[in-house]
Amino acid sequence: MLKQCVFSTVRLLGVGVATFALASCSSFSRVETPNQNKRVNSIVVHFTAVDKKETFRLFQDETKSVSAHFVVTEERIYQMADLSARTYHAGKSYWHGRHSLNDTSIGIEIVQEVNCNQREEGTHKFPPQVCVYPDFSPKLVNNILKALDKIYHYYPDIKAVDVVGHQDIAPLRKLDPGPRFPWQYLSQQGYGAWYETADYLDEYQKLSDTTLSQTQFLQALTMYGYQDVEPLYQAFLIGAFQTHFTPDKITGTVTKESMAAILALLKKYYPEKYEQITATFSTENE
Repeated sequence: MLKQCVFSTVRLLGVGVATFALASCSSFSRVETPNQNKRVNSIVVHFTAVDKKETFRLFQDETKSVSAHFVVTEERIYQMADLSARTYHAGKSYWHGRHSLNDTSIGIEIVQEVNCNQREEGTHKFPPQVCVYPDFSPKLVNNILKALDKIYHYYPDIKAVDVVGHQDIAPLRKLDPGPRFPWQYLSQQGYGAWYETADYLDEYQKLSDTTLSQTQFLQALTMYGYQDVEPLYQAFLIGAFQTHFTPDKITGTVTKESMAAILALLKKYYPEKYEQITATFSTENE
């Protein structure tokens, strides 16, 4: 029976870069260290805003530095990179204490043409653009689910709250995948987060006698995973949350609907944080 040999390269002291190989005919042993984490722990969903031809032109242009792991169309799902590779889809971003999510996420680009007016550069007006968002077709949604299924085959431990949109992780820059994206339906199929209807209605009812606090709402958003931003940009952050979880009411200011939604989300996914934030509500209203 042949023994497997492990070769180690050793640097000799005082010999500059000279090295030599040592062979040890012993087997590997695995001893786990607690000082580690998963490299991939989130999925970021985008729309391309342009057609398939332009999408592939951009993604295959070495000068553009833009890419994703998957490009999804109605007809097919195109895998553009290995799931262990780093692609350039998130840019300057933040989620759950992590910056630059290209390093730790899988990117899904959905070919969905969206028309917007010119962005008002240099202003802090919300919304920065007015867009016409078409519905995502059933065929497109079905292929999105297939892409998610493949990702979870490789990374089954990605949490529901870590399936997010580009706007969630970069609210000052991005608007995708927009208010028409079927987050609730995807959650029903086992992908991504959504609140329980009963919890939402219960929280909404409780708010009838409560003064809405934007400070508490923003605190709840950071508990859930969103980045804290300067007051000048808070409307963009609130709008990002509303686009994802209350798409029928996007105002950029705290509403009963958005407050009820974030509380219901915390209650479902982070019960300890829910108890913490609702305790402050009681104190404020005593």
